[in-house]
Amino acid sequence: MKKEREQKRTGEGKLRRNRHGMTIGRLALCNDKNDRTRSILVMVTVCLTTLLLVLIASYGYGMLRSQKVNAGLASGSHYGYFKKAGEKQIEQMRLRSEFDQIGRMALMALTQQDGAMYYADETALLLNNMENRLIEGHYPEEGNEIAAGASFLKLCGMKEPKVGDTVTLQRRFDMETPYEEETYTVSGIIRENEVGSGIYRAVFVSEEYYESVVLPQEREYNVCFTLQPSVQINTDNAEEVIRELASLVGVEEKDVKVNNDYLRWSLYPGTELIVGCVLISGCIVLFSVLVIYNIFQVGIVRRIQEYGKIRALGASKKQMRQLIQTEGMVLAAVGIPVGTVLGTVSAKLSFEYLMRLEGIYRPQGFCIVSPICPPLIFLVVLFCLFTVWIALRRPMRLVAAVSPIEAVRYQEGSAGKKEQGVRRGKRKMGVAGLTFASLSANKKRTAMTIVTMGLSCTLFVVLANLAGNIDMEYDARKTVEYGDFQIEIEYSIGDKAYPEENLDAILREDPIDAALLEDLRAIDGVKEVSTQNILYAQLLDAEGNVTEKDYSVLVLDQDLFERELEAGGYAGEFSYESVSKEPQILWGAVYFMDDEGVAVGDEKRLLLTDGIRQAQLQARVAGAFGMLGADWAITEEVYRRLGFEDSPVSKVWVTCEEGKEKSVEAGIRELLLEKEHLELETYEDALEVSRMSMELLKLIVYLLSGMVAVISFLNMANTLVVSAVTRRQEFGVLQAIGMTSRQLNASLQGEGLIFTLGTLAVAMLVGIPCGYGLFRYGKAEHMFGLNQYHFPVTELAALVLFLVLFQILLSFLLTRSVRRESVIERIRYRE
Repeated sequence: MKKEREQKRTGEGKLRRNRHGMTIGRLALCNDKNDRTRSILVMVTVCLTTLLLVLIASYGYGMLRSQKVNAGLASGSHYGYFKKAGEKQIEQMRLRSEFDQIGRMALMALTQQDGAMYYADETALLLNNMENRLIEGHYPEEGNEIAAGASFLKLCGMKEPKVGDTVTLQRRFDMETPYEEETYTVSGIIRENEVGSGIYRAVFVSEEYYESVVLPQEREYNVCFTLQPSVQINTDNAEEVIRELASLVGVEEKDVKVNNDYLRWSLYPGTELIVGCVLISGCIVLFSVLVIYNIFQVGIVRRIQEYGKIRALGASKKQMRQLIQTEGMVLAAVGIPVGTVLGTVSAKLSFEYLMRLEGIYRPQGFCIVSPICPPLIFLVVLFCLFTVWIALRRPMRLVAAVSPIEAVRYQEGSAGKKEQGVRRGKRKMGVAGLTFASLSANKKRTAMTIVTMGLSCTLFVVLANLAGNIDMEYDARKTVEYGDFQIEIEYSIGDKAYPEENLDAILREDPIDAALLEDLRAIDGVKEVSTQNILYAQLLDAEGNVTEKDYSVLVLDQDLFERELEAGGYAGEFSYESVSKEPQILWGAVYFMDDEGVAVGDEKRLLLTDGIRQAQLQARVAGAFGMLGADWAITEEVYRRLGFEDSPVSKVWVTCEEGKEKSVEAGIRELLLEKEHLELETYEDALEVSRMSMELLKLIVYLLSGMVAVISFLNMANTLVVSAVTRRQEFGVLQAIGMTSRQLNASLQGEGLIFTLGTLAVAMLVGIPCGYGLFRYGKAEHMFGLNQYHFPVTELAALVLFLVLFQILLSFLLTRSVRRESVIERIRYRE
């Protein structure tokens, strides 16, 4: 009998487990089907999360791949180059196993049209991506063949440049010889820059021609190279490795240039981009987990009695966890495929569009890559499933811990509370009181919803601080510092064949004289004319004798001095006051300090002249600017102290009345017709170039901000919809005792307004400091257009307006939905 009872009990147990195993799946499907509001919200959340993660992963992969594929377009695909290398050093390089490809390139001559004639072998052309620039024909192979840009050839007198035509160039081999005429045959046409005025002024000649005019003992090359894969090199040790190889082949350290722009993308895995994508993805996952958890948590609290009854019927804790997990995973199985498809299609179309748009600013040969990586998308799908599972963990534990007896007795809002005496009532309660009573009854849920929504908007606020502070005018002012027009003298330094082109000769001519300045001021519409001075300098030796070193020295007022400091890239510690006091002098281009043999702390003795007066200056090198446009710089105070006056002038800025730019420009050009050595630039042209390059960046930032903000709006929709649905019975009872539809709408609007204000408070408190930190980082890294921080009022006002309008519209729709049912139907409502 005992054995029969055990077998019977075992059989019943198996039957019960099988029956429950079948029931759990069906019950989960029924719950998803019956709770349509929750199911739709979860599916939309999962779909949007998947879409955003696929977009971010695809964009990150596409950008990394694009940078790697196109790494060498702008700077060449070589690891670096050795300057002034002779045949002996090149032979040593060929004998060493570390070097792979070795290319030679040499500057041979200068042309009268500001062009430069180069010889480059096939390897040098390949490593500098010159093959991609060739439109037609071929690079020079023999004799007097040349390859050049069409616009440059037109400057040289050709009407319609074609391969096979001949052209006469005025060229010279150094600054000490005059120009000579020589006729060349055009073997190839090189594509020119597509952005800006950019005439491509490089002219390539054949090896035969180069060797016929340059003696063997005078031949020096810039030797570009790549290294064998066996060489242990990365972005951290690249300079050390290349300098060590240079010493082994007899190249001096000052003649070594490392191609960091190429190595950064060919050897570097793009850690900053990867970290950025991971952080943004992490934020999205966090928001999604909170939203999904919030939806399920509310649903569980509302249906706790039902889950208690399921426990009472014999369901185990494991089966209860399976129930919630199945409910969530079924919804994820719908949302993830839809989000994956939408994300993949959106990523492919939008990325290719942006790359084509960006390709306008890239060198010829820019390759548009596909951002789609199937293994990466598969990982995103797995990650989305993991996200849903994480979001379900706490609801699963909560349901598994349900006690059948406590669940049946459960009333929402009473869990975990102990009796604290007699409840105090109120004789009267208005709409505001009902609203706050509803929110305070579920303080934890209310606080969590507000924090979740606030964090969802935080990333939008952070990115708005970045995009809202991109200043295209600031970037344009790097070209035209003041006013609407800039007139600047063009000069040479050390031209012995044509000394009249040198700075000292031009200063003696004084092309921007007092008469020209008066004529500029007399143009109708001109409001202000301001000027800047420049000096010609010769280096003196220890005995005070003039050496062959000559320079240009720019005079900076305090405003321009501060602008150059803000532009970054400088060396040394100095200020306008410290440089003016001693006095001190500043080198104009930090990148070329080593080439010139200039170091911070050096003592320099210069003979300065403005073409009229002379003065000696002995000063310490305080540091260097990033890229000043002159060899040296001194302050206006030092300039005055040396006895110089306002004339002659090197640069003029003209400010005109609004709406008269065209007529003023025409007047300026007419005045400059008979003037030599003067160049005119307009602020409008500089602004247009800046706008073209920065609109793409702003588009990407706002696109990402908008996608992330969607999660916040979805969270608000979830909160208000669930609140209205779960309180349908409560609304029926309130209306049965006299609450009007208008008061019902006001109550829902009040709840939505509190959620909106709380969301904005969290988003501002967290997002604004983080956004300011991002702005400071971007400015320190010299990102385009970041100068002064401005609170992003427009972007944040748009966020506030959208949230408020969205909340008002949603509350209105929910009120209408509730009013469709009669009071009796609402009172009798059971989920």
